[in-house]
Amino acid sequence: MPGGRGGPLRPGAAPATPDPAAAGRGGPLGADVRPAPHRADGWSLSVVLAEIAALYTAAAAGVPHGLPEPAMQAPGYARWQRAHHDPRAEAERAAFCARYLDGVPSAVPVPTDRPRPQKLSGHGDTVRGVASGEVRAAVERLAADRRTTSFAVAAAALGVFLTRLSGEEDTLLSVPYAHREGTASESLVAMTSTAVMVRVRLDSANLDETCAELAVRTGEGALGAMAHVLPTARIMRAMRDAGAVSVPDRVPHILAFQNSVDTDIEIPGLRVEVADLAPPLSRSELCFGLAPRRDAAKGYRTFLEFSTDLWDHTTAHDLLASYTDVLAEFCARPDRPVRELLGERPSRGLPGLGSGGSAGNASAGPDQPGGPSPSQSLPNTGKADAV
Repeated sequence: MPGGRGGPLRPGAAPATPDPAAAGRGGPLGADVRPAPHRADGWSLSVVLAEIAALYTAAAAGVPHGLPEPAMQAPGYARWQRAHHDPRAEAERAAFCARYLDGVPSAVPVPTDRPRPQKLSGHGDTVRGVASGEVRAAVERLAADRRTTSFAVAAAALGVFLTRLSGEEDTLLSVPYAHREGTASESLVAMTSTAVMVRVRLDSANLDETCAELAVRTGEGALGAMAHVLPTARIMRAMRDAGAVSVPDRVPHILAFQNSVDTDIEIPGLRVEVADLAPPLSRSELCFGLAPRRDAAKGYRTFLEFSTDLWDHTTAHDLLASYTDVLAEFCARPDRPVRELLGERPSRGLPGLGSGGSAGNASAGPDQPGGPSPSQSLPNTGKADAV
């Protein structure tokens, strides 16, 4: 951890403040610890939480914590990156990305609650939910059977969902990617994540392409993109240099699959809850997130960060729940043609699409019995950043 481990648990963290009211009643003490990293990603959050648990457990037992010193700090990592920068390799990566994204549409017309302004304000909100253990098991079973990844399945299903909404059969997703180069950077608390452009494109030449085949093809493209990772602005410049007619100036849809982020920490003798305090902002139009729980039976934490310039809170809940439904449908019959799924409309009330349907596997909205309120603690763990 920055600054070594001899001082506070985390630079910038508020002190643990006992709850005097609870103590006066003879009840358990409460504490509110708020890590406040200035520039750190979701992988870093997992590192910080794991070290807090180890330090607290060791201190309570009166034994040394046994944590190794970090193998690398941020300045050393920056020097390492600069020393290994290869302009020729960068040019090759840029050329690959330009080919991979050739012909991708610059806009996907997802219906909105309000007319799209000329420029988004950046104001937003976050809704949260849960995808069941059954949904997660189906995702992982499909991935294992077809030798792909759970991320590829989630990305392909999101592409199908966006195609249902928009009618556009070629969608581009921006995917936060942890980008930890080598084991020495795994203990680093810093911002190393970047975005990878992942394309989900239905095969117009194969109308019988199955859900499983789309997931495999999407995963292969994603692996290629990750092997040629570059900053988004550099990729867009490469597309223009290659003569692309339509180059998106931004990617409106994000998929954050947080398989490297673990917030289910355990400290003996304590009940620990990790709550994400999401600011009223949105980095894109829609950012869908899935975070696997440590206990697979608990499924995924889900979230949707959305632009309040475009959507209402209720619609955002419907969008998140409908995506979870599509993910379940996608995995339930992986050998069915993708176009059968496209013939079905989302089962919830969405802009311009009618209403109706059941709650499926996602949690209810804020106005439904049992659904989480906007302030309920279902953390999205910084909406970080791994594939």
